[in-house]
Amino acid sequence: MRRNWVRRLIGLTVCLSPIALVGASLVAAVSPVRVVPPFAGFWLAAVALAFAVLNFALSFLRPLWLALRRQRNARHVSGFPILGTIFAVCAAIVGFGALATGIAAMAALVLDTGGTVWFLLMSWRDAGLWDGATQARRS
Repeated sequence: MRRNWVRRLIGLTVCLSPIALVGASLVAAVSPVRVVPPFAGFWLAAVALAFAVLNFALSFLRPLWLALRRQRNARHVSGFPILGTIFAVCAAIVGFGALATGIAAMAALVLDTGGTVWFLLMSWRDAGLWDGATQARRS
């Protein structure tokens, strides 16, 4: 099966754009010209970090905890997908160049298992999504 590199490049661009925005904010934060206070927009980054920690705990810590308690028939609990990424992007826009905000927003993007970065990592090998393999078989 041929890979659809155009679709994958669009996916990479869209999914990694929050990382690029927050990275640019961090680069601006360490520049010698200080434009915004170091905690501008930090409350948005704190909300993003709270959603990211919750999603991470539900994705990795809860299954481990249930396995240790030997509960096989536990109900699946979903987190709050994409909310951590949305709040991190808003924090980077409001506090562009604020160091503490940039660090918290970057941590939220890395930890948020319901965000675009984790979506890209978990779905990269899915040919049906990225390469249109199911549509090619029907034709």
